[in-house]
Amino acid sequence: MEKQLSMKRKAWIAMFTVFIAGIAMAWSQNKIPPVISDVMESLSVTMSTAGWLSSIFCVMGIIMAIPAAGLMMKLGLKKSGFLALSTAIIGAIIGVLAPNATILLVSRLIEGIGVGLISVLAPAVISMWFAPEKRGLPMGIWGSWQMVGQAATFLFASVITVSMGWKGMWWVGLAILIIALLLYIWKIDSPPADYNHANMEDSDINVFQVFKYKSVWMMAGIAFLFCFGCFGFCTWIATYWHEALGLDINKANAIVGYLYMFEIAVVIFEGWLLDRIKSRKAFGIATSIIYAVVLFICFRLPAASLIIPFAIIYPFFEGAICTTFWTITPQTVPNPALSGGALALLVIGMNLGMVLGPPVVGGIIESFGWAAATIPMSIVALLCAVFFAATQLYNESGEKIKG
Repeated sequence: MEKQLSMKRKAWIAMFTVFIAGIAMAWSQNKIPPVISDVMESLSVTMSTAGWLSSIFCVMGIIMAIPAAGLMMKLGLKKSGFLALSTAIIGAIIGVLAPNATILLVSRLIEGIGVGLISVLAPAVISMWFAPEKRGLPMGIWGSWQMVGQAATFLFASVITVSMGWKGMWWVGLAILIIALLLYIWKIDSPPADYNHANMEDSDINVFQVFKYKSVWMMAGIAFLFCFGCFGFCTWIATYWHEALGLDINKANAIVGYLYMFEIAVVIFEGWLLDRIKSRKAFGIATSIIYAVVLFICFRLPAASLIIPFAIIYPFFEGAICTTFWTITPQTVPNPALSGGALALLVIGMNLGMVLGPPVVGGIIESFGWAAATIPMSIVALLCAVFFAATQLYNESGEKIKG
């Protein structure tokens, strides 16, 4: 009993350690948007170049996902995490010293490597330390890493830039990364064999074996479809509230910020809920269908008075889907050692959706109007439900889970 309590405590320490590492990486990824005007003016760059400074992280997430799973198998948790955080620190140092946009873009590429590694490594750590039936809450907490990073950068950017200029965002991010690295080195270890629920450090396993499992592709497809829809939503919703419903743009942006702050609490609650319901697949199917309805009305609100009620309802269904796919993806392979590869494909799907969603939805709005854009957004959410239904899950022993 005493050993079980000790292992449980170590599992939660490991979870919060990688969560802090994730927040550090999310700050690195999201520090550009709040100061993008200052960066453009200081370095004399176009909107297109400035956009690449932000979106290059999605490209690196796609490129680094499979190598991240392979590195974890070869190097183990501690060395892989050290590499991820050290790479991000090197990129941040180059960025803070960058004399021009070209060097800054190179620094963002290097930082992006670290983010690409941690986005696979952190959920793998959780999968190793927590049994499948106990992963809902820790995965729900982990699923908020980007939201915490986004909220923090927007909340503190004005204070930091007033006293330190736009590069202050780099200095603060660098400090957070160093703290995360020291904490990671101190606290992260692999669980003992009898408490390891997904041994992803087996160097004899070929990560590319995950490609043969249909359910892994189902999860990657859900991640792509979901991110296509939700990033299309978050990119344009404030503009819609401003242009179509007459809301002041600053108020619109603030409501979006509060919406995602609220979603942090929502995904933690939904992670707790996932540990207490019988069928996580059914939860994913049901919430995807409701999310399709929510997306269908998002650009069709008849009055500004409905914005706040909508902003309260929306996070529950966006949060439910991402919490579900983070939680069940490690169970889409019969051999838990392949969970890292499954998570890598999930991350690739997510990043592809992030890259394509905003410009495609924006193009539809520009050509056909706001209401027209809700049709493909709701369709992709319905397809998430179909993909959830087609997914086969396995227990720790590699046996198929019915339903």
